[in-house]
Amino acid sequence: MIKIDDSDRHYLKELCSYKKDDTMLLWFLEGNPYCAAWVDDVVHPEEAVVIAADFCYLLGKVKHPDKMMQTLEENARSKIIIPCTLQWAKYLNEYLSEKVRCYKRYAIKHEPNVFDKNTLKQLIKKIKPAYKIKQIDYDIYKEVLNIGWAADGCCFFRSYEDFKKNGLGYVVCKDRQIVCIASSYNTYKNTIGVTIGTLEEHRRMGLAAACAASLILTCLDRGIYPEWEASNMDSVALSEKLGYHFDKAFDVYSLL
Repeated sequence: MIKIDDSDRHYLKELCSYKKDDTMLLWFLEGNPYCAAWVDDVVHPEEAVVIAADFCYLLGKVKHPDKMMQTLEENARSKIIIPCTLQWAKYLNEYLSEKVRCYKRYAIKHEPNVFDKNTLKQLIKKIKPAYKIKQIDYDIYKEVLNIGWAADGCCFFRSYEDFKKNGLGYVVCKDRQIVCIASSYNTYKNTIGVTIGTLEEHRRMGLAAACAASLILTCLDRGIYPEWEASNMDSVALSEKLGYHFDKAFDVYSLL
């Protein structure tokens, strides 16, 4: 498999269209530096693996199973592997059955007009006075980058200037400590991918709902759609509290 130069990403446009309107793949095609791709042929690719931040997409046809296995083992450790065709799912389930683990992620419907502002404002009002919601500024951005459980809310931007221009996020603080974050994992045009995190000892207090509600309200004011995908059923339940609707579960994989 050949690792392509960033300037050659446009050759993958047709393969990426197999997963229509996926903002991570569009983010890759746009030239984001936290992405990379390997193909069987640079100019006329029929088989590709695209890594975009924590996600790994298998695109096109399965043509070189051994080479693909080597590419995944060298580059997709700890990534969420997404087969974009039934042929790739079969490859993972059969050819790599002893090397991968299958688990579920949960798609949430894309419904731009689903949110009720009054409901979101009520979620914000419910948190205890000791907790303060703050929009991410320069100092908070720098701090978030050094917090393992929260870093995804800022780390896929080139700089604070890039985040300020293209991203958006909020944190909840208690006694000057960041205990919750709702922020943009990635952005593409007028869409952000939402990432949520809460420090374990501060969960079940409505902080994630309040922080996410703050993010969504600002998105609505700016004409941005906050796209949500859930890694577990708790995240699905939180999304429904905010006004989203569950779509479907789907299989993803990780290397053992």
